[in-house]
Amino acid sequence: MNEQEKNNAPQSNDLNDQTIDSAIKQNSDEVYRSNDLKLKRRQLWVSSGSLLVTLLSAAFIINQLKINQRNLTTNTTALKETLRNELYNAYDVYGKESREDDELNYLWVHVPANINAATYCKEVMELMIKDKDSFLTKNNSAEELYEKIWGYEIMSDTSRIKKTRLLRKIYLFSEGNLYNVHKAFDFKERGILDSIDWISWKGTIKAMTPHPIFISVIWSGYNSHYISKGFAKFLYSELCSKNPEGLKNQEDSLYYFRNKDFILKFYPEIQDSASWVDNASSPKS
Repeated sequence: MNEQEKNNAPQSNDLNDQTIDSAIKQNSDEVYRSNDLKLKRRQLWVSSGSLLVTLLSAAFIINQLKINQRNLTTNTTALKETLRNELYNAYDVYGKESREDDELNYLWVHVPANINAATYCKEVMELMIKDKDSFLTKNNSAEELYEKIWGYEIMSDTSRIKKTRLLRKIYLFSEGNLYNVHKAFDFKERGILDSIDWISWKGTIKAMTPHPIFISVIWSGYNSHYISKGFAKFLYSELCSKNPEGLKNQEDSLYYFRNKDFILKFYPEIQDSASWVDNASSPKS
């Protein structure tokens, strides 16, 4: 081997080593890029899969909410109809009882307008107390009449228990009607009864309003905190309004204002309408 060949031989080996190193490095870079690309693709698939799961879950939840909303609407409608039917069933029971029991007709007695407020209570009570017992027929207030119906002095006297049997019967019937109307009022406020349904219920109050026993029922219910503020406001507007609605003629007007005059005398606590309404269903301090 000549000198030139000797000088060239190491250079060839160095070149080969460099080529190999370069190839190895290039291959490593390609492998790295390939692996990195695979990793990114895998991450993208995982991310896409997670997004798909999230979207499907959201769609399921939204669909379930719609189903629940439909079920709630259906159940609410059914519940309202059930409550409404129960109310009218009670109304039918009281109506049937009133039609079949002549004694209850005293509640609906129509007293002529020429009988003034001062003697109104006595006239009505004498219809029910046949022997004209002045102790029972003369009552100056709703509270006094309540005591004549349920008080100890009456319940401890055998003869007067018999005389007041009809009064208690009418009282309990009136009380049941009052609280049925109260329930109807509550249902109207909650949207269970509409305004058309409500007209017939408020008519029941107008029919019973002038009767002394019914006023005594209101007195007792109010003092026992059974009457809500909203219903108290309604009652006052029906019993003692300055500008009553539905009066068709002068005769209606005479009846209404005679009855109002009697109520204000018989139940004086109601005269302060603001206080009476505000304190409804609130225990006295």
